[in-house]
Amino acid sequence: MAKICIVLATYNGEKYLSQMLDSLVAQTRPADLIVAVDDGSKDASVEILKNYQGKLPLQIEVHETNKGHRAAFSKALEAAQSQLQPNDLIALADQDDIWLPNKLDVLEAQFNTGSVNN
Repeated sequence: MAKICIVLATYNGEKYLSQMLDSLVAQTRPADLIVAVDDGSKDASVEILKNYQGKLPLQIEVHETNKGHRAAFSKALEAAQSQLQPNDLIALADQDDIWLPNKLDVLEAQFNTGSVNN
């Protein structure tokens, strides 16, 4: 079975981040890996991420200074790719998303049946 990895970029997202991470905890098909890159947040985003490491397969990288969301996502994608096989899946997440509990189940099923709509 293919692994599912979530990549997440954060920046001063403490207002929304816990809700996003709670929605990842609630997934009926848990992620195999979550790579989060914090882009130099000045708020409690990094601490919030660290608080979820016991609940999620979460790896955290921190930029000391803000480099922009593209750089943060790029770093997260690089870190994920180095740990995955060619047929594994990567889902991008925003810090203010709230995912339905079956999102990863649906994603996996769609890829397994080959019925992904563009």
